[in-house]
Amino acid sequence: MIHEVDKFVYNLTSALEERDEDSIVVFFGDHLPSLGLEDSDMASGDTFKTKYATWNNFGLAKEDADLAAYELLASTTDALGIHEGTIFTYEQNALNSNLQGSEEYLSGLNQLQYDLLYGERYAYNGTNPYPATELVMGVEETSISNVRPSSFAGYVTVSGENFTRWSRIYVNGEKVPSYYVNSTSLRLSAEDISDGDTVTVCQVGSSNTIFRSTNDYIYDDPNADSTEVPLME
Repeated sequence: MIHEVDKFVYNLTSALEERDEDSIVVFFGDHLPSLGLEDSDMASGDTFKTKYATWNNFGLAKEDADLAAYELLASTTDALGIHEGTIFTYEQNALNSNLQGSEEYLSGLNQLQYDLLYGERYAYNGTNPYPATELVMGVEETSISNVRPSSFAGYVTVSGENFTRWSRIYVNGEKVPSYYVNSTSLRLSAEDISDGDTVTVCQVGSSNTIFRSTNDYIYDDPNADSTEVPLME
């Protein structure tokens, strides 16, 4: 595994070296292997510490630093002259002022995080510059183009675009058992649909949350019995 990781690092940095773009890569391990290691087994004396390494292709000088994992990106972007983001700016100021790890710094970080997530957003003058957006599943719109009896007896085929294995058929607003055929076809039992029913295909999450819906389609069953109206004598 170590050999394969070495090969990956070489392939990655070689590919970046060939690009005509300044690049920096930060490598670190987020956990130790489950080998029953204890603090006394570690050169650092702490199982919650790990080495990190950086690589760049534009001559950025090597600079050693002891950092918390959440400070690593702030430190890297600071070295690049990138000072964007409320939390990043706070962490970068602390690192440059040698306040890193102090009670004052950690208390302020906790207060800032609370303010942004749950508080009055004093950091943004009481406004919310990042309101929640309407999330949808996937990047392509799904749609229904046709609903017709299937060539397989006892089934109905829903044709359309951009269906996935998370696509589910709803008939008159109720989810029915559906079968994924491919990205343009789904199938349901003919027993679950009748002439004039409204069909919708939804992208559904594991908790039955609907993330995207198609247009409604009215099923016109060509095999439905037609009602004959007698002519007036």
